[in-house]
Amino acid sequence: MTAVEDITVQPTENPNCRVYNTRYELSSVPERGYRGCPGELGAFGQLVLEVDGVVQVTIGPYVLVIDKAPLFSWEDVEGDKDSEGGVLFLLSEFVRSQRVSVEM
Repeated sequence: MTAVEDITVQPTENPNCRVYNTRYELSSVPERGYRGCPGELGAFGQLVLEVDGVVQVTIGPYVLVIDKAPLFSWEDVEGDKDSEGGVLFLLSEFVRSQRVSVEM
């Protein structure tokens, strides 16, 4: 597993799916959405679904699960925590905002 602040990235048996665990609650209810059909995703989930290559987003209280299209690499989808537009940036920003609200 790779740690980015309060986030761990966990590969799965499916090479097009990854699990991101956090110490901060991403949603109080389960959410799932697909590209073209955001379903019950909240604002954060919809932002993640807009990342190029992401085809499905599932969110639980402390977990984000992403399925990507096979022709996109994880580097394309994740980016890094400092480059806008990638999953790691969005997740890092969300965690930072949660950390600030907890510390207040």
